[in-house]
Amino acid sequence: MTPYSRSSCSAPVDDTRELLGLIADDTRSQLRRWTAISIFIQCPVVLTPASRRKATALANDAIHVLRAMLACSKEAIRSFRKRRYDRCMRALDRFEHLRRALALISTITAREIAASLTEGRSNGSCR
Repeated sequence: MTPYSRSSCSAPVDDTRELLGLIADDTRSQLRRWTAISIFIQCPVVLTPASRRKATALANDAIHVLRAMLACSKEAIRSFRKRRYDRCMRALDRFEHLRRALALISTITAREIAASLTEGRSNGSCR
């Protein structure tokens, strides 16, 4: 006989289900944020043309990674609901690898934008 009854296990299951939902919601929020950043980058007053091309490519990469992260989170939720916990864990592992890639893209993009803004100020092109 196990020390846990079926009813006492429902709370961790509900918590896990809620956590997976929060991960998906956060990923959707980040996707909206990166879409806004992509639009901001297109403004010709903000960045130099070369920096704009680089930052646009990076923003597009970030959006692509976030879409893949969203697919992973949806797969994790589906697998968890179907009690396929090994598939759920694999999806979360893929999600974590993509999250690390997104962090790197975010850092590079921020540096590119900062460098361009600094360069623009030193050339007197910022208004």
